Amino acid sequence: MSETVFRSEELPEAERFERWRELMASTHAPMELSSEYAGAYRVTRRLIELGPVVVWPVALQPVVMDRTARLVRQSDPGGYHLSYMLGGTLGVSRARQEETEHGPHHFHTTNTSHTYRVHVRNGSGSLIHGVAVELPQDSLPMPRRQSERAIGRRMTDQDGMGAMLGALLRQLAAAPTEFGREEAARLGGVLVDLVAAMFAGVVDGGELSPEARRRNLVLRVKAFARRNLGAPLTPAMLASAHHISVSYLHRLFRDEAETVSEWVRRERLERIRQELRDPRNAGVPIHHLAERRGFGHHAAFSRAFRAAYGMTPRDYRNNPGAEVERPGDHRADPGSTGGALDR
Repeated sequence: MSETVFRSEELPEAERFERWRELMASTHAPMELSSEYAGAYRVTRRLIELGPVVVWPVALQPVVMDRTARLVRQSDPGGYHLSYMLGGTLGVSRARQEETEHGPHHFHTTNTSHTYRVHVRNGSGSLIHGVAVELPQDSLPMPRRQSERAIGRRMTDQDGMGAMLGALLRQLAAAPTEFGREEAARLGGVLVDLVAAMFAGVVDGGELSPEARRRNLVLRVKAFARRNLGAPLTPAMLASAHHISVSYLHRLFRDEAETVSEWVRRERLERIRQELRDPRNAGVPIHHLAERRGFGHHAAFSRAFRAAYGMTPRDYRNNPGAEVERPGDHRADPGSTGGALDR
């Protein structure tokens, strides 16, 4: 995964705002920027590339951004922009429309092919936090006319797909996370699906394609499982929690790289792998970490971890600089018996 960081405070004060203007033009679309704090502007932005999708957590001082008709004619990347507000307010005005205000927990959307003015403010010069998403207009699995009707609608993270999208964006904004190129592209696909589902939810009569509906249900199942990795996540339990049959659950995962049981096992192993590297767990026995994530049979966990990452859990914990292999075959039955768990 490609991630870069820009901090205006690393530049001379006189160069900061102009450099921010240049970065915005290359990341989003050219806009006219102005700010009463331009003389020594403060902004920090992380740029995370997830395939064709770009996510950028940002903390910036108040600013006004104008996407004028002249700039649209000069350069249009043909994209949708989504801003997820974590603080401050964002006022948006479009041609012949009054300004609408978006506060924390709100999503603001624009189309780079249209004109608009965005005013990011908080009543002071302190930093305003948010997460922006850039995605191509043709990347959404829904008719263009339908996605266009969603642009500018009021959307929040309080329920439904907005809640799932908000949780994912907050996680990306919390701290740098390493992904391989393929993992980054898959995560970008997840973001696209969530945005499409949220758009469909606010458009009267709007419906996703059958494939997008399948993907969204898979996402809900996976999100539920990640929150409950310590529970007995059998196919029957997952199907019941989502009011579908077990056979339909298996059909949902037919086009995935793994069966539902294989996916759950891999998620548990990956969560334990992360916890083994967390200094806060230094004194927690490995078998306790495994049990907490649903591995009731210690020998099976040790064998599955080694098959997945090429080393034992103990060796992984004791060698912080060790690089693990890419997850391999996770099909060993976690309920089987075998060697001893590393302690």
